[in-house]
Amino acid sequence: MEKQNLPDNRDNKFLVDWLSFTSKIDSDSTIFEVLRLTSIKQHFQHIYGFQGYRQRLYFDGISIHYDHPKNDGVWVEMSGQGCRNFETYSTISFTKLFERILYNQDNDEYHVTRLDVAYDDFCGVIPLKKLSKQILNMHFVSKFNPKSCTVTQAAGRQGITVDLGSKKSDLKFRIYDKAFERGYFEEIETLHFSWIRWECQLRDDRAYNFMKQALHQSLGEVFKGVLLNYFRVVDVSSSDSNKRRWNTSKWYLKFIGEVEKISLFTPCKADYNLYKCERYVYSQAGNAIDTLIKIKGVDRFVQELKASKSVTTPKYIELYNNFKAQEQAERNGEELLNYLKEHNLE
Repeated sequence: MEKQNLPDNRDNKFLVDWLSFTSKIDSDSTIFEVLRLTSIKQHFQHIYGFQGYRQRLYFDGISIHYDHPKNDGVWVEMSGQGCRNFETYSTISFTKLFERILYNQDNDEYHVTRLDVAYDDFCGVIPLKKLSKQILNMHFVSKFNPKSCTVTQAAGRQGITVDLGSKKSDLKFRIYDKAFERGYFEEIETLHFSWIRWECQLRDDRAYNFMKQALHQSLGEVFKGVLLNYFRVVDVSSSDSNKRRWNTSKWYLKFIGEVEKISLFTPCKADYNLYKCERYVYSQAGNAIDTLIKIKGVDRFVQELKASKSVTTPKYIELYNNFKAQEQAERNGEELLNYLKEHNLE
């Protein structure tokens, strides 16, 4: 890889590093308006299609795929560079784009296929070598299969890479030496330059749920909350054989800070789930509901909705029952955990 210049901004930060979604939008003018990139539309080039799409508009990491023989609409894909260009040229933020994708009322049926969020550490907050040793020594507690928590160091000057989660998982983390990846060998040796990246890759429902959380919290808070829910590194205790009772490593606590665990779980086994229900309500019925609420007010609308004689179909009954069962299971889990803690049985 050709060596690049050192990044100008070396403040530790969280950022969107990949975004891809599909939409029923069948007009390039409309998707440019959604992205608020109309001002640079002339810079996009027509190039070869991909994944069955016959056409693609491309500009420096931003791809708009269209003209698929089996699918209407478009597929928008932004690489890391594309995300930086979106931040530079779009007149809206990623948070506003998330809101448009999640709660659009134009029947455009958005579907998020992938979202990557990254943390860039230039100040040594993440001790990668220590983390790798803790992984190799199994000094961690995780919801991931321990076999999917791995450390690799390729031959040559490639640095260390830690993977948490399997390649096929809808949610996984990767921590690696970005300075080594970029080829900053001289700067590492002479200037003690450090750049560690911690990435979170999410797909489909997990990406959708992360976006929802990010409308109300910062990227960093959601990232850390999700990470804490899935993984923590611990210090060995000579007096306790139960690893789950070991103290969380101080460096990890400093990195995570005061955040609550965030679960991105959605019961997807059923054919119809909460994600699909929300997409239908917001994209198909959103305008009608919004208009009725404006006319009648929220209280009257809800009252008349409850009084309506509409019959609840089996798929909605199943969705409700699954959701309540999940809530109860989470409460039972919390009660069991509290009991174990109270009786020192955790």
